Amino acid sequence: MKMSYFCTVRRLRWLILAGLIVALTLAGCQSKAPSAPKTPDAPAAALPTVGSSDVITANQGGTIMLDDGAGLTIPPGALATDTKVTFGPSSSPIVPVPNALLGRGYDFALDGGELTGVALLTLPLPADVTSPPYDVAPYRWNGKAWERLKGRASADGIQFGANRPGIYALLGRWSLADAEVALARSGTTPGQQSVPLSATGQYRYTALPTLQDGYVQARLTLKQDTSGGAGRVTGDDSLDKTVDEAPLLFKPDPAQSQGLIDFEHVFQLAPGALELNPGDTTRFYAVLTVTDSAAPTRRLSNGVEYTQLLPIQAVGRAIVRPRLAVEGAQDLRWHIQRDGQTLAYERAAATELPFDPFLAQGGLGDYRFTLETQRNGDWVPVSNDVNIKLTVPSTPTPNGAVVTTPNGTQVAMVTPGPGTGTPSPAGTPPQTPTRRPTPAGGGAGTPTATPTVTQVAGAVTPTRTRTAAESVFWADSYNVAPGECTNLHWDVQDVISVYFNGNPATGKETRQVCPAQTTSYTLRVNSNAGTQDHTVTITVGAAAQAGVEFTVDATEVVIGQCTVLHWRAVDVSAVYLNNAGVAGESSQRICPEVNSTYELRVTNNDGSTTTKRIAVSVVSADAPIVHFWADQYTLSEHGCTGLSWNVQNVREVFLDGQATQGQGSKSVCPQPNQSYVLRVTDNAGHTIERRISFILGIPNLPASQVIARGTVNDVAEVIDTDSGQAGDQPGYRMEINDTSALYSGTSGWSQPTVTLMVLKTDIPSDPNAVGAVDWPINPGQKVEFRATCSDATCYVHSEDGSYLRRRSE
Repeated sequence: MKMSYFCTVRRLRWLILAGLIVALTLAGCQSKAPSAPKTPDAPAAALPTVGSSDVITANQGGTIMLDDGAGLTIPPGALATDTKVTFGPSSSPIVPVPNALLGRGYDFALDGGELTGVALLTLPLPADVTSPPYDVAPYRWNGKAWERLKGRASADGIQFGANRPGIYALLGRWSLADAEVALARSGTTPGQQSVPLSATGQYRYTALPTLQDGYVQARLTLKQDTSGGAGRVTGDDSLDKTVDEAPLLFKPDPAQSQGLIDFEHVFQLAPGALELNPGDTTRFYAVLTVTDSAAPTRRLSNGVEYTQLLPIQAVGRAIVRPRLAVEGAQDLRWHIQRDGQTLAYERAAATELPFDPFLAQGGLGDYRFTLETQRNGDWVPVSNDVNIKLTVPSTPTPNGAVVTTPNGTQVAMVTPGPGTGTPSPAGTPPQTPTRRPTPAGGGAGTPTATPTVTQVAGAVTPTRTRTAAESVFWADSYNVAPGECTNLHWDVQDVISVYFNGNPATGKETRQVCPAQTTSYTLRVNSNAGTQDHTVTITVGAAAQAGVEFTVDATEVVIGQCTVLHWRAVDVSAVYLNNAGVAGESSQRICPEVNSTYELRVTNNDGSTTTKRIAVSVVSADAPIVHFWADQYTLSEHGCTGLSWNVQNVREVFLDGQATQGQGSKSVCPQPNQSYVLRVTDNAGHTIERRISFILGIPNLPASQVIARGTVNDVAEVIDTDSGQAGDQPGYRMEINDTSALYSGTSGWSQPTVTLMVLKTDIPSDPNAVGAVDWPINPGQKVEFRATCSDATCYVHSEDGSYLRRRSE
């Protein structure tokens, strides 16, 4: 009787989950296991294979079962209203294939309804996958990454709860083996007709893997990522095209239960075979799949950036380029120069350019042939050079010129015949150049999207590999009284040399300073990346005046979101936040519903008052937030700085054409005329761009000009920004605190607080336009400005090179 009771309960549970109403008989149960799930309309054998949709009532719930064992159960009361529910294998191309996907993903969707409770999902396990030795867990795809869920194993699958629709899958791995794979671009010779990408790695196991004819089968796949995601390899060839594949065979020692196997394979990329326009940039990844168990070991490599450059060479009496996968998709032209001056431009519709007519036209001299394409309205080179030198022969035979091909092979040519203006036959026929083998080992870095061409024949300038110097330069106290001292600290690594105020220093030091007046101290760091200056300003004020720090985590938030205010004021008599007394050092979470300004007022020991303000802007739930800043905008000739960005409520973010995360930073060492572009696609499909360019070289400033940085404390609209000029000049008056000079036309310029006047006419009406002034500027934001100053009042006038830029927070 006891067994019959439990059998009845189990059957009742199943029937409730299936949403069926049937009569139960205790006598018919006995110890027999419950039969296979059935519905009134379809037997178990006819369960759907691909997916199914059904209207499930809110008060009764229901179940959708698939023939592979996957199932979805909606308990009674888990839906707000009767809703059409769809459940089946996912076909979405946005879901990346993770390293350890087991089986397939499943899409759980509601047609307009709302899930107020928790649904029960069951996803099937592949055959022979059990725990242990397999680590298995259910996951949900949230649009950016896989989220791990809590689940429990059943007889043939994993059951878990889901409180929202989405894409769900099982991720797992054989815990007795692991692998790693790395992708690198090998060295090439200029003009080499293919680009080698080397995949290297290790396969490790602590139990003998599955063998086929004594080997472990593996496959290395080279993927081109065209989905717009950094590392988003989806398994959909329309988004991540398989460029090449290579089978690998690992041979373990059958007598050993554990081992380590190194492997290497070089893929050769033929530029003309890729569906890329010249100058376009993409990324490649290597995917290693080892068929070593029922849950194959799968690993994804790092990404390698690749820019489509076309290797050109002299073949016979013509300059030859590769045939493109899609001919005519982009404008190409030949740029022919003689002795450094442009001789002619010629459309590169054909793959060959006979060069005899140009030699005849220009006569004796050094000729250079380059392919160019249009990028952002400018013609930029997308190939190596081929140089031809046409000279007067030193001996009667042969009359010749010399062609320097990309790999250095010299080809005998002809000089123009006397008085004819056309070439005469050569005594020696031209030789077809041969390609040298690829040198072993690593080589040049990845070319930039707009490569520059050097004077060396066949050389394309690669992007310089830079080592970021991790630098920290700070003070114990930034505000001191006359006669007081403070300590300066710095800790810099991976550098060539360090200078403190122009004097050699070590990479990690503490120095005591006792300034008699407000003084800026400079730490100059020379590294392989270039030269970067770090500045700390110590303000000397009244004897009892204290330093006040007031910051916020985000100056712009989406409505409904929160951020945090932080402040620190030591050795003071009172501190007030928006007129409410607070501790001297603390923080406060704020959730503004409208644009708000927060004020920190500090009463110093001498009775004086210091006030700091921060403005926080609030945007609607569907509005994008796009911020893109640099640490410094005027740099020494080989100087470096940092880029930072903060982007929210968008679909995609690209930095210089490469997909990136919504928040991040990057160290850069800009070249002349180089700019950096952050391109964003918002949720409505609109494109937003922010561009940053730099001024390179120590500026030669007039005596009245200064380039400085500080923090905005107040912004007020004024009718006339300069009473010394005729007529009203509407604009804004800003109070800039904690000001320190980067460059000054007058030695020793020092104004801890500056009143900065900005004309409205210098503010671009289009927020995407690049102008002299970034706008809006609000209290609490850090800025860098170039202005004409009279004591502590400075004026931004774009006609004299002035600017106002937001800095990284």
